[in-house]
Amino acid sequence: MEGFIRVNPAYDVKYVIEHADSKYNYAISYQKAWQALKRARENVYGTWESSCQLLPKYMLALQTYNDGTIVEWLHRDRQVDGVFTLGYVFWAYKPCIEAFKHCRKILAVDGTHLYTKYRHKLLIANTLDANQKIISVAYAIVDEESYESWKWFLDALARHFVGDIL
Repeated sequence: MEGFIRVNPAYDVKYVIEHADSKYNYAISYQKAWQALKRARENVYGTWESSCQLLPKYMLALQTYNDGTIVEWLHRDRQVDGVFTLGYVFWAYKPCIEAFKHCRKILAVDGTHLYTKYRHKLLIANTLDANQKIISVAYAIVDEESYESWKWFLDALARHFVGDIL
C-alpha cells in the first residue's frame, strides 16, 4: 500500500478496502482500512511529531540555502516537564520578499486548518502582482487561531513588509 501512497498521497480508504478485497479476497472494515492507511502514510511521510522535530532543521536549511529568508519562532514552555513545544513559526522566502516590492501594496491574510490531532493552523499572507497573479509572501504555523496568534503573525508581517510600503 505504501507504493500507492507515494504515487497518490490522497489515496482514499475505499481503495484500501477494494484492494484488500480484490487482492486477498478478504473484506475488511472501514476502521481497519483507515488504520492501515494511516500506518502506511506514517511509514512513508512520518508522523506529525517527527515532522515537528525536523521543522527546526528544515527552517535552518531554508535560511542557509536561501539567503535572506526570514524565520521567527515563538516556543511554548510546557509546565509538565519544561520541554519547549511548537507555539508559532513564521517564515518568508527572500524571493517572495523581493517580489512584494514590485506588487500591489495590499496583503490579504487567511488561515486554514491543518487536520492533525494537534489542530495547528496555517496562516498565509498573499498579494497580487501586475499580472493579477497571487503571490504568497509569508506563512506561519500557529497552535491555535486566536487574537494572540493573529497579532503575532501581523506584527511579523509589519516588521518585514510594512517598511517596504511606507
